[in-house]
Amino acid sequence: MRKFWFSIPVAVLVLVVAGNISAQPVNYAAGMTYTADPPLRTDWLGDSGGELTDGVKDWAWGPVTGWDGSAANPRSVVIDLGSVKSDIGSVVVTVFVSVGSAVAPQKQILVSGSSTSATAGFAEWGEAVTKDTGDEANYTYTWTGGPFAARWVKVILDSQTPGHHSLLSEIEVFKAEGSSAVGDEWMLYQ
Repeated sequence: MRKFWFSIPVAVLVLVVAGNISAQPVNYAAGMTYTADPPLRTDWLGDSGGELTDGVKDWAWGPVTGWDGSAANPRSVVIDLGSVKSDIGSVVVTVFVSVGSAVAPQKQILVSGSSTSATAGFAEWGEAVTKDTGDEANYTYTWTGGPFAARWVKVILDSQTPGHHSLLSEIEVFKAEGSSAVGDEWMLYQ
């Protein structure tokens, strides 16, 4: 009986093994800069320029930022992803709600993207949806679609109750899920 020996380069083996490990989704917004219109209320809960993309989504008053009730509706945030990402598959907006403290849920959150400008050329992707229970908590609004290409992602928020505050904990822009070509080829040999 003949025995055949072959070698697999270490880099390929590492990719194959890593492909079988549950990977965290890629969040293009992590640590990225953003602008808000109207400007966020930085003297109130604070916003050092990174609260919405720092990965902290704890339920609490501390890790949130936003607008007080005097800010006009709609309110928007534009995140600069640093370069065009051609495979955006979802946007998740975590909103803090405390009706008893005049922090309203959102009646609508629209998501759009632009590859050409931070201020123009945005194409609407759709609406982020959630189920509010009325409790004081973080609510996650999720838009899924695509994949879409954009460098700037815009989230437009419309407060359910005019005159109430709008507070956000985090905005995440995730890469569309897909399969690795290396992983697909490896399956042929298993």
